Amino acid sequence: MKKILFIGALAFSVAAQAQSSVVFNMLSSDGGMGSARYMALGGAMGALGNDASAASDNPAGIGTYRSSELQIDWQGGLMTRQDPTGIQIPNISYVHVMPVAKGYQLNGFFAFQNDSWSGNQWQSIESNPNERMVDQWLDASQGINGPDELLAAGLLGAYTAYQGYVLEYDEDNNEFFDLSQGLPSQHVTLIKQGFQSNHLIAGASLRTPQLSLGLSRSYSHASAFEALVVDEDGFSGYTSGYTYSQSDSMSITGASSSLGVILRLPLDLQAGMRISMPNVASLDWYSRYRMTARTTNNDSPFELTDKQTWETLPGVSAAFSLAKKFQSKGFIAVEYHRKSLPEQTIISPISAIGIGQDLLDDLVVVEGVRVGMEWRKGPLAYRFGYQQSNAGTQFKDHSGFQRGSVGLGYRSDQASIHLALVSNYRQARIYNPINSDLWTVNALQHQLVIGVNFRV
Repeated sequence: MKKILFIGALAFSVAAQAQSSVVFNMLSSDGGMGSARYMALGGAMGALGNDASAASDNPAGIGTYRSSELQIDWQGGLMTRQDPTGIQIPNISYVHVMPVAKGYQLNGFFAFQNDSWSGNQWQSIESNPNERMVDQWLDASQGINGPDELLAAGLLGAYTAYQGYVLEYDEDNNEFFDLSQGLPSQHVTLIKQGFQSNHLIAGASLRTPQLSLGLSRSYSHASAFEALVVDEDGFSGYTSGYTYSQSDSMSITGASSSLGVILRLPLDLQAGMRISMPNVASLDWYSRYRMTARTTNNDSPFELTDKQTWETLPGVSAAFSLAKKFQSKGFIAVEYHRKSLPEQTIISPISAIGIGQDLLDDLVVVEGVRVGMEWRKGPLAYRFGYQQSNAGTQFKDHSGFQRGSVGLGYRSDQASIHLALVSNYRQARIYNPINSDLWTVNALQHQLVIGVNFRV
């Protein structure tokens, strides 16, 4: 019996489809990291500019720079219950200012942005439970004639249970039965998710007395994962216990072009708009099922893996922003973001068996709101921000989030330093793999971002 098996496009379970829609949408609703100033203001800088990390929200904002500037930021996770996020650089950017004529200038820029999130490991421990995961696999195998049909039907969990000595097949009666008999003495469920993205963006912005126009090109790579681990112990029979794990990861690589404008209006108002048109993106989907059973004969673990590569066209995204300035004392800004559904069904091979459409059916439009406020007193600036984005799928995920932030800035003639304290809250709705009860799980993460700007 093979202990490692690679499967093709004809064998995908419903759970794998749902789980992959989760991961796909984690990639779709990137919260957006940036400079300390950007984070402290909740990212609501699309109508203001003067921060290169906001160029992905509106490249026209680069036109508001009066002098060339280099910007570097550091970010670290603070002590929380979830796995700590190590120190990273969320933003490195450079803006070059080129005066053209009185009141006109042409600015060029590039920026590199990095974002990552790792949720805490949600855990449920039950002693002497009255239900077991094994029954889910037995129910799924009803009416299936043999393990080959399990695989062909896409029942990968049940197939892994069979190959991993948790289930056995009775050829005389044409039915599956359990090698782990009775109820377990303990049941443990673990669920974990994570996300990481990298963006490289470059472009230019033309400033006139009444408006700024910006054009940018961005290249991005993002990855996300979700893992489920179920451990049951204390059975009678050939198999006394087992550890079952199922992981699903997806990465996307693509590029997009953005066009933005900032209008300077009466009453010290500024309005910003941006639209982004993506190119076809390449996706890699990797699934892994593993069963390690504790058996009388100490049988080896069984592992089932699959990797698929395909393409999709991400949805068009747009942003609208408005800011009110209070002369040199500060401002308040609001911003709305919208990301439409992918415009094409996922291209073969996945769509050939309908899974591409199944993934799309789980998706919803991603919308977000941002609010930021800055109050200046001398060289100091006090900042507050709030950001919210809905989840990107109807099933379950952690792509939806809320973010609150406070910050402080100090500016001199040649440089400035900025601090931001950011709290991210995410909530997921996860179905219990044993009885399909709906769990609500929460994650809270705190980050400290420090940034330094140097005028060149």
